[in-house]
Amino acid sequence: TDKNGIYQGVLQLSELRDFIFSEELNHLVIVADLISREFPVLYRDEPLERALTIFREHNYHAVPVLEATEQGDFYVGLVFLKDLLPDLT
Repeated sequence: TDKNGIYQGVLQLSELRDFIFSEELNHLVIVADLISREFPVLYRDEPLERALTIFREHNYHAVPVLEATEQGDFYVGLVFLKDLLPDLT
């Protein structure tokens, strides 16, 4: 999020792998360069079925939850697959 809580994207571990063990590179790269804005999100007013669809189609363990505001998409939190379907994780 930015300083106002507006969602900017997701930093995925797969994006960090190239930089995490390289002291030369990790000083040159900032988080903004690595965040994905293509990551699926949920909005607060969407049905639970949409969350389950995202988890099923993308095999993620967590998805950001946003609330649309006039200033932008405000970050509310994360929904975790283990919380929705604890017996499957």
